[in-house]
Amino acid sequence: LADPTILSSSRKKRDIQRELAQALRVLDGDQRQLNYLRFVKRREMLHIGVRDLLRLCSVPETLVALSTLAEVLISMTYWVCASTLKRECSVPKNVFNGFTVLAMGKLGGGELNFSSDVDLIYLYDRDREEPGSISASDYFLRLAQRVTGGLKDFTGEGYMYRVDLRLRPEGKSGYVAYPLDGFERYYRPRLATWERLALLKAWPVAGSRALAHAFLDMARPFVYD
Repeated sequence: LADPTILSSSRKKRDIQRELAQALRVLDGDQRQLNYLRFVKRREMLHIGVRDLLRLCSVPETLVALSTLAEVLISMTYWVCASTLKRECSVPKNVFNGFTVLAMGKLGGGELNFSSDVDLIYLYDRDREEPGSISASDYFLRLAQRVTGGLKDFTGEGYMYRVDLRLRPEGKSGYVAYPLDGFERYYRPRLATWERLALLKAWPVAGSRALAHAFLDMARPFVYD
């Protein structure tokens, strides 16, 4: 941190992604991989914090840097959890890939601050269900729980983020993950004004981008019409 060349600029998203991808491939076990992500979170938060304290960046630049870091860590957490769960359930690599993590709130709007939790919604594609030892709904429920735990569980390396899932249909009483048509069935008769406003900041941060954009296309009429 004492090196001016390190502090002179913010870390690029692609550089963090490249570093994490290389490191995770050589670490054995999902717990070691997740602990490495927790370590990286603390290191990158220190870098961002020092730049902010020394006024080497503007407040908007700090918020973008914090949001970018969260996006990368959530995406990598999803990758670790999905890879591990597929191995445990003997699921082929080309099956059960229709899963998306959507950011809402401050993260979705690129406005995350140092103390923010992350508002997330989990979405899966029912059409990708394949015959096997586990159904799509059960698999994606487990995956959503793994991702949530990976982000919020506290270990010797700390934790990544507090996770708030209350923006999903039915809030705390709803399922942790919903299929695309499940969101549509809920939104059509029941979408409240505050939920419309929340959807303005929905943005994909992990998983299938095609499914995420299908969700955004589905939700757009409910928000603007």
